[in-house]
Amino acid sequence: MSNPIQTLKRNSLSLSIATALGGLALVSTGAQAAAPAAGTNISNIATATYSDGSTTRTVTSNEVKTTVTQVGSFRLETNVSTSANQNSEVQFQHTLYNDGNGTDTFTIDLANKTGDDWDFSNIKVFLDTDGDGKADSNTALELGATGTVVTVAAGGKVNLIVVATTAGSVSNATAGQLELSATSKIISADVTATAKDKTKSNIDTATITAGAVFAVEKKASVNEVNVKTAAQKILYTLSYRNKGNDKGDLIIDDTLNANLAFRPTGTNDANFADHVVKLNGSVLAYVKTPTGSETASYYTYDSATKKLRFVIKNVERNTDGNITFESDVKAGTAPGTVPNTAMYDSDGPDPSGKIDPDVPTNNTEIKVASTNTGVINDAEKKKDKTGNDDTITAASVAQGSSVKFGSGTENTGLEVIYVHNNGDTTDTFTVELDALSNLPVGTTVTFLQPNGTPLTSTVGNAKDTGPIAVGGSYQLIAVVNLPPEFSGTQVNGKDIQAVVKITSTKDASQTDPITLKISEVTKNSVDLSNGKGNKDGKDDAGEKTGEGQNTSYTVDKLTANPGQTVTFPIAVTNHGSSTDNYNLTTDLPSDWKVEFFTADSTGTCTGTAPISNTGDVEPGAAQTQYFCAKVTPPANAPAGDKDITFTVSSVATKLSDTMKDQVVVNAVRNLTLVTGQESSVAPGGTVTYEHTLTNLGNVTEGSAAGTLYLDITQDDATAGFTTTVYVDTNSNGVLDSADAVLTAAEKNDLGAALAGLAQNESVKLWVKVQAPSTATNGLVDVSTIKVYADGKISTIDPAAAVSNKDRTTVTAGQVRLEKTQALDAKCDGKSVGTFGTATLAAKPGECVVYQIKAINDGKAEVTNVQITDAVPAYTTGTSPTTATNISFVPASTETPAPTYTLNGKQLSVSPFKLQPNQNAILQFTVEVDK
Repeated sequence: MSNPIQTLKRNSLSLSIATALGGLALVSTGAQAAAPAAGTNISNIATATYSDGSTTRTVTSNEVKTTVTQVGSFRLETNVSTSANQNSEVQFQHTLYNDGNGTDTFTIDLANKTGDDWDFSNIKVFLDTDGDGKADSNTALELGATGTVVTVAAGGKVNLIVVATTAGSVSNATAGQLELSATSKIISADVTATAKDKTKSNIDTATITAGAVFAVEKKASVNEVNVKTAAQKILYTLSYRNKGNDKGDLIIDDTLNANLAFRPTGTNDANFADHVVKLNGSVLAYVKTPTGSETASYYTYDSATKKLRFVIKNVERNTDGNITFESDVKAGTAPGTVPNTAMYDSDGPDPSGKIDPDVPTNNTEIKVASTNTGVINDAEKKKDKTGNDDTITAASVAQGSSVKFGSGTENTGLEVIYVHNNGDTTDTFTVELDALSNLPVGTTVTFLQPNGTPLTSTVGNAKDTGPIAVGGSYQLIAVVNLPPEFSGTQVNGKDIQAVVKITSTKDASQTDPITLKISEVTKNSVDLSNGKGNKDGKDDAGEKTGEGQNTSYTVDKLTANPGQTVTFPIAVTNHGSSTDNYNLTTDLPSDWKVEFFTADSTGTCTGTAPISNTGDVEPGAAQTQYFCAKVTPPANAPAGDKDITFTVSSVATKLSDTMKDQVVVNAVRNLTLVTGQESSVAPGGTVTYEHTLTNLGNVTEGSAAGTLYLDITQDDATAGFTTTVYVDTNSNGVLDSADAVLTAAEKNDLGAALAGLAQNESVKLWVKVQAPSTATNGLVDVSTIKVYADGKISTIDPAAAVSNKDRTTVTAGQVRLEKTQALDAKCDGKSVGTFGTATLAAKPGECVVYQIKAINDGKAEVTNVQITDAVPAYTTGTSPTTATNISFVPASTETPAPTYTLNGKQLSVSPFKLQPNQNAILQFTVEVDK
């Protein structure tokens, strides 16, 4: 029975409760824009082209990276009012939602309010993990700042049940109130947050009555449905009890979600069968239009409002019961959740017959499963995985060329590559080479954005498309860079192909490939084998001896304990037209001991002194020279299969061949080094490349227990070039006089320079390359830095070596591209911080300002300079929206003045000239999505 105090409180709550918990439309995980998750990487690399005389050259900037920081946001729902007898237990249902972009922990508290009529006793809060309206256990949360913390993932929720005992010996129609509060740890750590931001509260009210007092809980028969093609029936159960001192009529209203279908018994609906409603196991009567004189229990259904009303007559005190009813989640319902909460009148109709169901049950949420799938093909419009557009073929290409797939009519005229999101939620797809790829050893594949800048990562180390909306697509460019020494039509007896695979980041089982095929690479050769074949230089399937160019299968597989030496047979056959000699090398890190010796035709070592060059090898199979390789894994070698790529290479002819063998040994640490770059330099000039070394392992590298080394290798073909490596010892992201200088060719001690590289710690390495003043225009130098660890740390073996190559071309005009970034926390252009290359931390809604500087370090004018850049995923460009002049130091005299524009995701730049020692500077701003 309703009373004045309840009615006063309920009127202010009923609309908000109905809106928050009633017939809401489904909440779709794919339809709503959201801030990027905490930890998301926002990476950006600029590219520039320019003309050096009649030659067009390309340079790339360093990579700048911003990490999205966590912001807190949450809701606690909702205020509840109910009726209760004196000295009786009462429950209130609440839900805590984490709307932030990362996992948060919450402190829960509960206290009696002041200013009401009386206080509760035995106040407690329980968790209801499965949302069935019942506490998970008899163990209550410990309340207050030192009590139990509740952890909720981003986008997640937790159900809370408040339990308390009303006061005894108090009058009817008096009320007590409780305040439930939740305090966010993430927001509390923000010194700018207000108390209202940090803590949310709900007020629960219980009003004393002497009559019936009802409590109702709701449960669904399943937690998740898949209704992509067909509806699925759900059985809802409303469990009730009369905890009061008298019998009464129970009224329950249940307004169904728009994605739920209900058909009363006997209703003509061709889409759904009748939905059965039962009371305590017996069919409950359906009354289309009640008269008010009904004496038996019944239910009604209003199809316009989708409201079910259950009227249960004369429920005796201390009586339990349940109502079950069927409903269908409609076919094609978008992924997300289907919420449903019933409302009931806790003390029954008042004497006038007024019905006031305003107390919410617990909220049942049924998850609608999503489908995350995509395809990669050459079709501009979406096609499923059974389409035929899964191969793009390039015909004859030159030895050592770069084949650009996906660029449309540019260069190759090949079809454009599209990544389509065929799923029903926004998804991001990683892009990588599949194991089915069959490429010559030394081939590299670079993935580019539509504007030609390198593809970056938003999800970690793997390159990805960034988020693609449902039904949307992303244009991808893949550049296959063939090694200069390879030619032919097949590798390992199979077609030359790069198989590019996309994978959904929401469902790793959903992948799709596209094959980028090269029909012929149009040939002298050297062949490396294990000596057991016929020396014809062909990869004969029955022999598998390693003959043929750059065989990818494992020829010989030997087992060794750490520190134990194994011997591999090696044969070198010169299929060229003249005598040649070849260096013998492997791709093993320096802590693996590899020694080469002369051998007989059976592979038995005959030499006593190690060698690194074959000496002269005459042409022809009959002139095959035999060697052996003694390979010793380090004492701390990682467990598992260790592939060894043996390489023979000629300094004179640049011919080479590889053969893969394998050692099976018995721990893993992980280092990464990014990114190899290319630039140009004038004779006698210098260029500096920036690299980032990151320790992805779980121990400190370069500590007293293990050493971190750096090797510097200079291309032998470009004598006179010098390479120096600088280590960011003071971690300020800027190359300065305090940084350590490394010059030795081998085993520069990085650990000593860094005093150790901790877990997830990064350090910048600058590689400075100087060209000799006598260098000729067009000369290309490749410098290599290699970083590796040795020595065990807590019995864990060292990480594999990592290396980067920097390619420097001598030009009369030399353009260098530098990229820096600064944080503009207020997005007002006035609070811009200091520009640098260090990784920034930005919250959703904050801005990052990119500055791009093109510098002509050469001795001649360069023309037609064009800078290319793009707004990275998870950000929106904010400036400039109209053409803006590029600033020059010293000032430019070009007419009209060069300009640039940022339209949507693309940066457009008008071509310009750069005089020697002149800089061109532009900057644009992006806002992290919120």
